[in-house]
Amino acid sequence: MALTGIILLFPYLKKERIDKLLIFLAIIFFAVTIIASVLGPDVLKSVGGNLYRGDGLVTLAHLVALSFVVALFIRKTWFVSVVYSISLAAAGISAWAVYDSLSLYFLKNQSVYNWDGAIATSFGNPNFLAGYLLVTLPLLYFLWKTTSKQSTKKFWLIVIGMQMIAILLTFAWAGAFGILTFFLISFVLNKTKRKILFISLIILALLSLGLFFKAQKQKEAVPDRLIAEGRQRIFTKGILAFRERPFLGWGWANFDYAFESVDWPIAIKDDVYVDKAHSTFLEVLVTSGIVGFTLYLALIVRILMNLWTNNTPISRAFLVSFLLYVIHSQTNVISIAEEVVFWIILGFSAKST
Repeated sequence: MALTGIILLFPYLKKERIDKLLIFLAIIFFAVTIIASVLGPDVLKSVGGNLYRGDGLVTLAHLVALSFVVALFIRKTWFVSVVYSISLAAAGISAWAVYDSLSLYFLKNQSVYNWDGAIATSFGNPNFLAGYLLVTLPLLYFLWKTTSKQSTKKFWLIVIGMQMIAILLTFAWAGAFGILTFFLISFVLNKTKRKILFISLIILALLSLGLFFKAQKQKEAVPDRLIAEGRQRIFTKGILAFRERPFLGWGWANFDYAFESVDWPIAIKDDVYVDKAHSTFLEVLVTSGIVGFTLYLALIVRILMNLWTNNTPISRAFLVSFLLYVIHSQTNVISIAEEVVFWIILGFSAKST
């Protein structure tokens, strides 16, 4: 549908108010990932993706195509309906998370899927759930703010509160940090009084300091212990592997090959298996090189420019959602549902020029 639409509508694109540069950047980025994968150590794995995730070029092709469908076929007047769809889905997942927590904590139902008490629902991983609920939170806020009917307004307010509780139930520090970041970004964009902004900045700074001291305390508690799957080791080995293949990288979904290619801080005979960089920036840098990483950054900058220029309530909601995605996706591995939000926003951004 996406590819056919581009071919058939190409003669009319000059008349359409679509950001052709953004569409072009997305196509070139996808083309670079294909070239990088062909030249990488395992092209078949790049196509199909990791066995546990299925995150290869086939998946990326569908995500890119989704953004084209949004840009070419969805009318501007339909985007509120899109926001409703995403928000109602997020509300259902949040209700599920709250229900699971009540069943686990109060009814002692041990059959509830959890990670040492952290709720994950159908996402399988609490961090996946936290990320998805976080990036959809601004869309709920948009519906609450733009609704005039009081009963509907109360409903969305309850859903927002429930979704924040669901995020906290994942026990993911990036989710809690993301909620505060959501408030901070919303206050800045809405030009809230300086007093509220000042208080928010203090809270954010205190939380950051708390997380820093907690990490330092944990480090001091086990000074001689090597954490094989620690962020420091993953990030360091990722950067060292990037230096081995800086131009086009190791190929899409081949971060595991990059991780295994270098030893740091010591050589380990039976090492852990790490298939993701736990940061989208590092993932793109290692798997598609400096060329793919530059195009990815260009995509992000172009999307932000379009959303900022189109000063409408729905664009502001997508802008906050997109900023939360960019921030949260640097803290952990993210779910395909969270990536879907990224590419939907890309399509909206191309349409909103």
